[in-house]
Amino acid sequence: MKRLTDFGERPVLIVRRFAWSPDGRFIYAAVAETDADIVRITGLL
Repeated sequence: MKRLTDFGERPVLIVRRFAWSPDGRFIYAAVAETDADIVRITGLL
């Protein structure tokens, strides 16, 4: 197996679509950087 992506320490998602370059040597992908927090909401009801 060979790793295809390296985004370093950044959390990213590959979103929507990806496509091969016309010569078939590369993959293009739409990516989005992510940052999320986990929140607990209590006592609403």
